[in-house]
Amino acid sequence: MKTFKVLAALLLAAIVLPLWAQTAYHGDFNFRSETEDAKSVVVQLTNLDQQPAIIAVKSVHGFTYHKERIRGRNGYRARLNLEQMPVGKYLITVKQGDTEKVQVVRVTDKGILLSDVVG
Repeated sequence: MKTFKVLAALLLAAIVLPLWAQTAYHGDFNFRSETEDAKSVVVQLTNLDQQPAIIAVKSVHGFTYHKERIRGRNGYRARLNLEQMPVGKYLITVKQGDTEKVQVVRVTDKGILLSDVVG
């Protein structure tokens, strides 16, 4: 009986471990940003785990001003110069797999305002 339990446990482990190892990546990356000066934003992404991600700056009407694919990185940092952007509201979106995080950016005559990151 004891041998049967040991064999059953080994069989269960042999079935479960390969399934567990093949699960899709569901990590959660971190997205932070801050204004650097009156017309630029520094975006920092961490915990990318070498998985592809896309960062984009879009108007609230859907026009894409900037789009960049990030591959093979654990972290990413970029300065987004918004100096040529007209006054208005924009979205910084970062997508990795099924996870998408969004931040609203408001460009004014006096500078940039950032919302909290949602997602």
